[in-house]
Amino acid sequence: MSLSYYVYISDSKVDMLLPQIDPGFGAKRQTEVGVNLSVLSAKRTTDGPPNDRITRLEAVVRYLRDHGDLGTVDAPGRYFWGSLRMRWGSFRDDPASSLVFFGG
Repeated sequence: MSLSYYVYISDSKVDMLLPQIDPGFGAKRQTEVGVNLSVLSAKRTTDGPPNDRITRLEAVVRYLRDHGDLGTVDAPGRYFWGSLRMRWGSFRDDPASSLVFFGG
């Protein structure tokens, strides 16, 4: 198992892709069955998906690895995947800005 460290996660992109992959992702399912001498009853409830952004992101990544058209930067598919030694940092003109650059 490898550890991943994320510098940036696009929650809007994950939220856009996840329902397309698995509409019921992370929904907690409960089934309850009861027997009474006069009536048989059953109950099923579903809660919303978890709000853990890493779990949601990893579900999307796992799906793309298993089913997506993944290529590389040199031989791209619908999506690309790979590793590249990069440096990143904030712009020196405005250290309080959330804008960063990446270079490799």
